[in-house]
Amino acid sequence: MQIVSLGGEVDAHTAPRLDEELAGAIEAGARRVVVDLAGTSFVDSTVLGVLLRTQRRLDGLEGRLVLVSDDPRILRVFELTGLDRQFQIERSLTETISNLSNGGPS
Repeated sequence: MQIVSLGGEVDAHTAPRLDEELAGAIEAGARRVVVDLAGTSFVDSTVLGVLLRTQRRLDGLEGRLVLVSDDPRILRVFELTGLDRQFQIERSLTETISNLSNGGPS
């Protein structure tokens, strides 16, 4: 399992680095990737595109991408774009890690 934690505003300026990190994790063999958005105050469409590409890569490898956020502003972005139905979004990093480690529902 690979955990990627983001903070602050994540946008077109930081998306390429995120894309590299997520692609690198998959190339290194990670099949369960958790993106922790707890410290994130803003995400733009560029970041949503990176997350969608990552999910497609993992789907092709029978992997899993899980996003973690309990911030209403961040969750609203996913709701407005309909991506809350596309991504698995959890509220707690600790619980997500525990579930993935134990083969549970997350």
